[in-house]
Amino acid sequence: MTSIARRPSTGKWIDRWSVSRIGKAQSCQRLIYFDSVMGFRSRFSTSSAIQGTLAHKGVLECYHAEGLRRSFAVRGFIEEATQEIEREQLAPVEEIDKLKGRIYSEGYIEWADRHGGPACDSMTKTILGIEREFDVTIDGERFTGIFDMVLYDKERNVFEIHELKTTSRKEALDLSSSYWRDLTYSTQPVVYAMALSGMISSGTSTLKTYFIHDDLLKRAEVEFVYHIIQTTKSKPGKKKPIRKRKAETEEEFAVREKENQETVDEWFQKTLKLYKEDHGRYLKHSFVLTKAEIDQRWDEILDVVDATNNSRQFPRNPGSCGDWGGCAFRKVCSGDESLETSERLKRKKEEDSECKSIF
Repeated sequence: MTSIARRPSTGKWIDRWSVSRIGKAQSCQRLIYFDSVMGFRSRFSTSSAIQGTLAHKGVLECYHAEGLRRSFAVRGFIEEATQEIEREQLAPVEEIDKLKGRIYSEGYIEWADRHGGPACDSMTKTILGIEREFDVTIDGERFTGIFDMVLYDKERNVFEIHELKTTSRKEALDLSSSYWRDLTYSTQPVVYAMALSGMISSGTSTLKTYFIHDDLLKRAEVEFVYHIIQTTKSKPGKKKPIRKRKAETEEEFAVREKENQETVDEWFQKTLKLYKEDHGRYLKHSFVLTKAEIDQRWDEILDVVDATNNSRQFPRNPGSCGDWGGCAFRKVCSGDESLETSERLKRKKEEDSECKSIF
């Protein structure tokens, strides 16, 4: 990249920040430039991202918001989300990804019914929003994002910010692991706590807080609640190990191999049963950050924002090329592709990029 685009008239390269954008800026300045300033992204979503999106639909909107548990209800919510993804990427969603979305959702529901049930059935907690967008300006910077779920516990005068995480990392189920140490020190809780505070103090919150007395609002604490679903790389395979028999022809062995191969439906039923019965694949854990912790990390976030908006060349960080599931812009950085002609990239919607100039 020999030159960069013209700086926007606002004087800031990026006028709107999110947890994702902060992470990209911390990872690689060139990445945040291609992604958020020029407004390009990978054309296709990864399987893990699609499965996570579908699980959010089944768990949050179907179960926690509506209290629906039946398989056909989950299937309906996930089919709706699948159609949205297909319209966005102009390509079909793999059947295995759709089925894994159902498996994670239905398995979670089976587990959650034994650990508190859906949020809508709680006698002491009120749902303030599910998949609720926020758009707040704090310390002169605009931050946007989506709360998975926000509850208010009237008995404790506590706001609960709930997040659903789907991950293949086994350590996510171990509270003493680095996964949880990293999570409690991550950007997301800080940004979400500041956003919630900003929404409430501004008096223009889209969250349903009208029934909470002003005095309680001022004294309320914030708790972060994470729901973990461990994902699987499983896919249809052999029903059992088989070997070619001595007297068997190649054609006969091929027939037996075909008969030994699981169908998609056989694999689905087997894996769904596993996720409904093995409750060790789920975890719910909460933690609280002190005001001092939030303030300190907020200052660090503002430093990242300031450094990015004052960048002159947006230097590459070669050590992060493998992050984010493999950087979508690696071939652009190497000179093998260009932003405008790469078949693997697409422009974001106009409102999702900050600069429309081409370098």
